[in-house]
Amino acid sequence: MSAFAGIIRWDGRGPLDPGDSARLISAATATGHLKPTIVSAPPLVAALAERGRSSSRQKPDGPIVSLFDGRVDDRVHLAARLNLSDREPDDKTLVLAAFDRWGTDAPREMLGEFAWAIWDAANACLILARDPSASRSLYYYRDTRLVAFATSVRALLALPDVPRDLDRQALAEFVALHPGMGDRTVYRDIRHVLPGTTAIITAERLRIEANWRPFRRPGPAKPSEWTEGARELLERAICDRARTGPVAVSLSGGLDSSIVAGVAAAVRAPESVLGIALVPGDQDLAVHPGWVPDGRPQLEALARCHGNLRIDPIMPPVHRVDVDPTHLFVATGQPIGLAPNIGWLLGAWQHAQAAGVQMLMTGDEGEMSITHRGSLSALVRQGEPARAALEAWRLARGGRGRLRDHIDMAFFGGTWNLIRGKGPRPGDWRHYSPIHPDFAQEAGVTERLIEEGFPGGFRHRPPGYREAVDIYMRRRAGTVDNIAALRALTGVDHTSPFSDRRVVDFCLSLPERAFVRDGRFRWLAREAFRDVLPAEVRDN
Repeated sequence: MSAFAGIIRWDGRGPLDPGDSARLISAATATGHLKPTIVSAPPLVAALAERGRSSSRQKPDGPIVSLFDGRVDDRVHLAARLNLSDREPDDKTLVLAAFDRWGTDAPREMLGEFAWAIWDAANACLILARDPSASRSLYYYRDTRLVAFATSVRALLALPDVPRDLDRQALAEFVALHPGMGDRTVYRDIRHVLPGTTAIITAERLRIEANWRPFRRPGPAKPSEWTEGARELLERAICDRARTGPVAVSLSGGLDSSIVAGVAAAVRAPESVLGIALVPGDQDLAVHPGWVPDGRPQLEALARCHGNLRIDPIMPPVHRVDVDPTHLFVATGQPIGLAPNIGWLLGAWQHAQAAGVQMLMTGDEGEMSITHRGSLSALVRQGEPARAALEAWRLARGGRGRLRDHIDMAFFGGTWNLIRGKGPRPGDWRHYSPIHPDFAQEAGVTERLIEEGFPGGFRHRPPGYREAVDIYMRRRAGTVDNIAALRALTGVDHTSPFSDRRVVDFCLSLPERAFVRDGRFRWLAREAFRDVLPAEVRDN
């Protein structure tokens, strides 16, 4: 784990406030996992912690200072593009060389997971950038006197210049679990740097640019090319993540996490791979029909397929955040949604911490890449109604739902079943949010949801792959906050190979029929990784 925080005072290039560095250090070390150092290049002062990387280059008209939290991937190729003599330089050398070559476009040219801050003294400009994944966080506050930035809200709040006024609109939408809050936080003047964006800040202006956007691009046409491409790219994503140190995989017995564990075991053999599985106790569980309450049979089958995969089943004890969720607020400086989920997941993170693991890989975000379910209605929207009807028939023939339900969903968005009162209804935030109705009305929560395209809080019509990625990108800010809480409490980093930009870009090049095919949803994932998955997982 690593972190950084800094402040630049526009209102004078004289002596820095001597209290700034002390406050930044105090905030960075609050959870006990980080050992920061101070980086000073007036008018910049910053605290950089643990595995964070800083580098600087002195130029005649002023220094360039780089603060980097994360990891650069595809390093050999990037070094060659930058004409570096070292074929695999360290990350701090790569990122500074990338900025020298491409300037503010550098984040667009780099692969990896990162939060990155660059101070360009010659142009009196601060650049803040994040890759498209949800593995790193980055926040900032700016006014006419200063700009402060940090990888946690807590560090910003340590500075007395940063106001703590709440944004009542954002707070209402947070409590309503609004999936599209954008760059706002519950603090009126603190903003996220959103995934896949770059903020360019001077004393006079703020400019936000996208360094990655999901869009459909030409891709392979043959099913064999779909499966081979998906397999190759996920293997590369896992290898890049594993090079930074000991890793483990958080497992559930489901398709997504089992693919990650199976591929990790295959590419790292004969080296041992640790799988950490959160399992329920012996009590009976009431679950939705068709759901699996306990994935241990699937996990045992997966372990039999890979002799170097060691799976530790963990039944997490009641954690202090279950009893008192304010521990999450103390660790991060902001409210965290779905706190009981954090208490459950902490069991895996803490087991990884005890095992000396620096990074926990998960199957999160699979739905936005290889394990996308596929959508019959998306086939219709893409001009393939005959194929949608054929797949509906194949699904029904294989015992995977009723033909009339598939046809209804493909061609009518589930309207017929809704009219008959038999289909699932769109989620309504009022059914699950604790927000007071008067506060919700005052903040216009319903109107905001409609404006953002989420009239009930959830989408009802199954999205196609391109739509699924777009929706996920808009929901990511809350995901980042939860991951930040887990990192702050344990010091263990999180990563999902499915969110690798190479993997997502490849999947965006595929037609919807790559995901629903031969009477199966998630066809691409089941076929591309057939040899690393037991039937108990693959066909579930």
